[in-house]
Amino acid sequence: MYEKRAVLFLDILGFKQLIQDKKEDLILSALEVPQHLQNQSPFDGKTEMKISAFSDSIAVSEVIKEDHIGVIRMMGYASYLWWKFFAKGVLTRGGIAVGDLRHKDGIIFGPAMNEAYELESQVANYPRIALSEDVRDRLIREVGSEYGHNASMLQFGLDIMRRDFDGVDHVHVLGPAGSCPAELQPHKDADPITGGKSFTSVELNQAKWATVTEFLEHRPTSRRVASKYDWLSNYLTITKAKY
Repeated sequence: MYEKRAVLFLDILGFKQLIQDKKEDLILSALEVPQHLQNQSPFDGKTEMKISAFSDSIAVSEVIKEDHIGVIRMMGYASYLWWKFFAKGVLTRGGIAVGDLRHKDGIIFGPAMNEAYELESQVANYPRIALSEDVRDRLIREVGSEYGHNASMLQFGLDIMRRDFDGVDHVHVLGPAGSCPAELQPHKDADPITGGKSFTSVELNQAKWATVTEFLEHRPTSRRVASKYDWLSNYLTITKAKY
């Protein structure tokens, strides 16, 4: 019944408060994110990734094979989802675990799901996506191993993993390896020959950081919520100093 899968459990922060504040437009806009993604790549049946949404939570899973690429893809997609919600002004928190999971026809359960939920609810604490020890160990074990043909993918996995001040490994959404969805990309005219747009890492980083800076200008007075803003502010300062 079970498959070996990497699973992301992502939760919208402050959802109850949004309801109390009667911010229906923002709620609907946020809940439409997974709905719009369900019939698009990579959930169009051409890959082994699956997505399920329930209330203010989203679960995404990917089959894990010997090369562990599925773990790295999950981390990359977790960054993408974090930014998709952030572009709407919504913070999210999550966990990624690896293990036995049943994810089929909208039904998801198993030990891996339990662990991902526990990471989100008990470990992440801030608007970050915490990684299980197994996720980290799978990447570290591959360093220097027979991974030469996928060295670039391994490097991406290492670049998108960050250890925080409290020892929690999490998806490095603010770093260069973190996603930058189209909503946040700077304005640029399309190339007259190819018709496409290309951005440098510096341009994408600056676009992401500017969005976070603007978001932080609206720091709430509630101490409980403000602590999440303060964590994000510190994370931004450290990341900008490094890159």
